[in-house]
Amino acid sequence: MAVHSVTVEKTIQVLLNEKKYQTLKDILVTMEPADIAAVFEELDEERMPLLFRLLPKETAAETFAELEPEGQELLILVTELTLRSTAARFIARYGCDAYFRHNKNLLFYERKTEIGRAIDDLQLDDEP
Repeated sequence: MAVHSVTVEKTIQVLLNEKKYQTLKDILVTMEPADIAAVFEELDEERMPLLFRLLPKETAAETFAELEPEGQELLILVTELTLRSTAARFIARYGCDAYFRHNKNLLFYERKTEIGRAIDDLQLDDEP
């Protein structure tokens, strides 16, 4: 008989893949902020904002405080870029030192630059 070990991190990954957000919330509310922060350390960067938004506000704040400084900065950057296309356009045009320090980890820079150029080519501004 084979022995299978399932970790909380693996369970959370599977639930994210299957978009079972209510089940994720139910699990996360039972966890300590330090344990949630440990899960974030193992999580793909692009999934961090989604998981973070599933946390109750107080738990989110406590979890954020438990993250290493680099993890905090990464979460802020990824969240900002995920939620605001204007931020992506700004970075594409003017740069951002903190963003560029993490761009190899995030793998967003080239894609955001391409999207920014495509938007510029479409001339979506209020110009006639």
